[in-house]
Amino acid sequence: MVGPGRNASCSCGSGLKYKRCCELGFTEADELAVIRALGRVATEGPPRELAELERRYFGPLGRYGASREDVRCYSHWIHFDACLSDGSRLADAVLGSYRLARGERTFLHMMRGTAMRLYEFLALTPKVATLRDLLTGDRVTVNSESLPGETTRSNLVLARIIPRGVTGWPELGGARFLFPATMRDELLSRLQR
Repeated sequence: MVGPGRNASCSCGSGLKYKRCCELGFTEADELAVIRALGRVATEGPPRELAELERRYFGPLGRYGASREDVRCYSHWIHFDACLSDGSRLADAVLGSYRLARGERTFLHMMRGTAMRLYEFLALTPKVATLRDLLTGDRVTVNSESLPGETTRSNLVLARIIPRGVTGWPELGGARFLFPATMRDELLSRLQR
C-alpha cells in the first residue's frame, strides 16, 4: 500500500501537508475521544432510522440475548459501516459537526477506510503477525502487540486493519473477534453470502 507523498496535501481534507497531519498518527486518547463522539452522534441521531438499523443488524429479537461482543461489533458497524438514509455514515456526522484534533481526525479517517474482514494467522512472533484475508487472499503484516492475548489459541480473527496505529505499524483497530480454525469454512461461507 503506497501512501501520499510527505509534501502532498493530506487526503483527510485538513488542508495540511501529509507530513504535518495523518503521517503523525494518533494516540489511544484520540481513539477514545472519537468513540465517545460517535456514541453521542448515535444517541442524537434520528431514533426511527437507528432503530431500523439495529433491527437489521440483530434481527427481530433485537439486542435481547445478544452478547457483549455482539453489541461491541454492532457499535463499530453502526459507527463506521452502516449507511443512513442520506447515504452518509455516523463517522461523517462527527467529521462534519465536531472540531477534532489532528490525531482524532487521523483515527476517524483510518477507521472509515476499513471494513471488518476475516483473517487467518500465517505466522505469529512477539512483534509481528502475518495474516491472510480469507476473501481476497491478500497478506498483511501487523504489529502483534495489538492482538488480543488469546490469539495463540485461535487461528482466525475478524477485525479491521488500520494502516498506521498507535505504534506506527499497521494494526488491528476497534473490535476484534477470535475464532478456532474449525469454524473457518462456516464463517467463510457466511461472509461470501
